[in-house]
Amino acid sequence: MTFNEENTNEVLEEEGVFQLYDEEHNVLSIKGTANMRKSLLEALEESPSAVWFDFEEDKMYSKRESEMIQQYLQKHGEMPGGGDDDLEDLF
Repeated sequence: MTFNEENTNEVLEEEGVFQLYDEEHNVLSIKGTANMRKSLLEALEESPSAVWFDFEEDKMYSKRESEMIQQYLQKHGEMPGGGDDDLEDLF
């Protein structure tokens, strides 16, 4: 879906995971959250390069987020967004 306020407001306020993409459909971020709509609205302000998004409901959003990040890492050899800044925050 196009990442804009109108589409974001149609997302349920449920647990789940969303992905943000740039204009070339490269994954910028993968995020699990307790409230997808709220987190997506926040991301609208924080991620100006995001053009597309998708989401899936999942009560076990933290586990699903980890699975999706691991799949991305295995396929691309780096964190979404082209770097490991998120990894550095862990150490």
